Amino acid sequence: MKIKLTKAGGIAGKKMSATADANLNAQDWDELIDLIKRESGGAGKKRDAFNYALQKVNDEDSKTPIHIQQVPDKYKALFKTLFENMKAEK
Repeated sequence: MKIKLTKAGGIAGKKMSATADANLNAQDWDELIDLIKRESGGAGKKRDAFNYALQKVNDEDSKTPIHIQQVPDKYKALFKTLFENMKAEK
């Protein structure tokens, strides 16, 4: 499964994103999202805070706001790859 991490907000407000091939099946995806999803009205309301969203590539309905600090250890390498490949969106 190919996934996309989007980072938005901050002082500059520039949106950045990265994609990666993830060794996830549907059950793994659901488990990951359940662990890191952010309920509405959470961290996104802080001034100059970064907001993160994770989605399956080409599946806008799967886009989910997440708590980046809650990524489980078994997914840290995947998220490290995503952060290393972040680029500004046009």
